Amino acid sequence: MQKKYQELGGNLFCNHKVVKIAIENNCATGIILENGNIISGDITVSACDGHSTLFSMLPQKYMHPKLIHLYQNPVLWPPLICISLGINRDVSESVELNNIHLKTPFMVGKKEVTWFNFAHYSHDKDFAPKGKSVITVQIETDYDYKDGYLH
Repeated sequence: MQKKYQELGGNLFCNHKVVKIAIENNCATGIILENGNIISGDITVSACDGHSTLFSMLPQKYMHPKLIHLYQNPVLWPPLICISLGINRDVSESVELNNIHLKTPFMVGKKEVTWFNFAHYSHDKDFAPKGKSVITVQIETDYDYKDGYLH
């Protein structure tokens, strides 16, 4: 990808920390590096986490109040147990991602599980040899779950 980007005329600057997004007339015009150098560009794309971009690299005037509220009052995603398995079966004809709602719930710690997520990775032939598959199952739990057993 790097070679193709450079063949198309792109410049790469590696091992330089970006500290700010350069702005002129309310438009991003490039980046400012830790050493003070400015790299200009037609398009500026932040490829780091949103918090760093919004709270460190941009002036707060560009932050919508709802975004500030969401970052200051996060709603945590529930914890998940993820089980990954290699199976001796080709499941490539199955839907890749399924949410399964259970007729009979079961307990994980003190959490009643009424659904789980099933996914396979047959779209990528590097995950498993021909005729076999990699699948994952995700089960919601709670933050207090410690005993390691499904009930």
